[in-house]
Amino acid sequence: DFGFNPILCFEDSKKWQNEAYPELQKYKSEIKNKVCFVATHMTSTLAPFQDFVKSITKEWMLIADEVHGLGSEKQSIALFPTAKYRIGLSATPHRWYDEVGTQRLNDYFKKTVIEFDLEKAILGDDNGEGKVLTPYEYHPILIEFTEEELLEFEDLTHRIGLIAAKKKKTPEDKERLEKLCRDRAKIIGKA
Repeated sequence: DFGFNPILCFEDSKKWQNEAYPELQKYKSEIKNKVCFVATHMTSTLAPFQDFVKSITKEWMLIADEVHGLGSEKQSIALFPTAKYRIGLSATPHRWYDEVGTQRLNDYFKKTVIEFDLEKAILGDDNGEGKVLTPYEYHPILIEFTEEELLEFEDLTHRIGLIAAKKKKTPEDKERLEKLCRDRAKIIGKA
């Protein structure tokens, strides 16, 4: 619809490279005035794609879907500094228990341009505009931890409490606190 025929850059790197490099050359030599490459978060962190992006010498735009995933230490290498134009899309742009990763995203994308809250998306505004999501019902299902999960959860909660109770927290304390909170959230998620 927008005049792009995207090159899909994932799975077999030799296959997508054989398609992507010639298209990039056409763009560089101005035979084409636009090209589009689509990669997964995982592919965008791998050396073949990293090298490919580093070979782009003209201005380009990065559009990152589910951008919260790129806030992690490992995935953040896909936040290419050479992208002049940057758009990050996410329903949950703030990373849970990861202030460092959230700040990394804020530093890269600079500011929020559009916010669309969940209530408006489901119910619309006073004029009924903006209703874009189907209403849904939320039915929680209660689960119980195994004995091992409960012991680990309690240990992490204790360790979190010790750091949280400190009046002055060092950057290392804050980093450790975020990691402990993520580890505890993983126990809940796995349960």
